[in-house]
This record gives sequence, structure tokens and C-alpha cells, in this order.
Amino acid sequence: MSEKTRPEVLDEVNAILESEGLPKWDSLKRIGRYRDGEFEITGVSHVVRDLKQYYVIIIFNVLRPDGSVGQYGVRATRRLPTCVVMIAGEEILFIQQHRPACGRWMNELPRGWIEPANAAAHAGGASHALLEREVGTQWVQSLDKTDPILLGSVWEDTGTRMDQVQIYLVETSRTPSDPPKHKGHVRPRLYSWQRVHELVDEGVINDQTTITALYKVERFLANRSAVGRDQG
Repeated sequence: MSEKTRPEVLDEVNAILESEGLPKWDSLKRIGRYRDGEFEITGVSHVVRDLKQYYVIIIFNVLRPDGSVGQYGVRATRRLPTCVVMIAGEEILFIQQHRPACGRWMNELPRGWIEPANAAAHAGGASHALLEREVGTQWVQSLDKTDPILLGSVWEDTGTRMDQVQIYLVETSRTPSDPPKHKGHVRPRLYSWQRVHELVDEGVINDQTTITALYKVERFLANRSAVGRDQG
């Protein structure tokens, strides 16, 4: 059997992506080229779908940079990986929840996967859909909040993940009431910036999505403040 051409490989990959509800690739560069020191995709071996509630795993046939033949698996989801930095007055909203993967309660920014249809049904998009799911519709809708600001989309794991996390900033004046102490299996909490920094230093806040989002929002706020001083 003759080897597939690069356009044929791209068509094969896109057929799989489309069947899984994932964005299609629009460039042959996405296939890679081993002669340039890249992993070159030569076809799709198979797809693991028994985890489809969360994600699918696509196993590619590849040529490694050294020219040897192998396989490479990546994970993807058709949902929208989303993280929200909600600043309420001088405090930041966090979620405490038990994470089976690490066997402990974690302090994290609100994050999760949102169905595209659910995001489209909310005026604030994926960010407000996530907040209402994590903290409760009544509390979120009671806030005098601004429109969400997309701070960027970042790769969570460039080794195994094909999707990026969307990081949003949502700001509100001082909350009319504290968030509920319990919302299902999660425990909303409000921390001052000083307490957040202490918990990062202590290793209590210790997941990469949260730490990345905190860095992104602090850079955004610093730049906004600098612009305000320049214009003042």
C-alpha cells in the first residue's frame, strides 16, 4: 500500500476531528515535518472513546524527528476549558473541592469544561456559565458585575492536550452577601490578594491553571494601572 500524501493525512485527521466535534486543522504545517526536527503525523491509528464523558484520546501514527516510526497520543474535548478570576471588591473567589486524582482538598480558581450550548445561552458566555455552576445562579446573578474580559487562552499541557484553557476576568463591586458555604461538593471561598499570595507560597494553592491565571490577571491589572497613570 502506498504512503499517504500530506494532504491526504490532513484530510484523514480532519475527518476524525469533525466526527468528534473538534475544530478542524486548516494548515499542513499542523501535520509537522520530521526532516525539520518535528513529529510528523502520518495518519490516525485509533481513537479511545470510552472516556468521552470527559475527553477522547487520539492516537496518531508518527515519524519521530530521528525518522523512526512510532505513535503519539493526545487528549481533546469538544467542551470549552474555562477558568475565571472573579475579583469581588478586594477579594478573589476560590473554590475548595476534593480532587480524587491527588487525594486532597484543593483551593482553585473556578474552572471546568463548559458545553458550547450552555455558554451560548448565557449573556456572559462560558465565564458566567461556569460561575453559576460552581457557586449558584442566585448568588452570581445578584452581583453588580462587569462584562467578562478574556485574558487569553493558554496551553494546560503541551505534551498531551490539544485544547487550551480560556482565562476570564470578571470584576464586581463588594458582594452583597458572601457566597454559599457549600454548593454541592464544592466550597466557595473569598481570599484577599495577600492571603492568596500566602497560600501560593505555602503550596496550598498549587495547580498550574490557577497559578497561570493569577499571573495573567496580575499582569493585566498592572498594565491597566500603568495606562491609567499615563493618561492621568
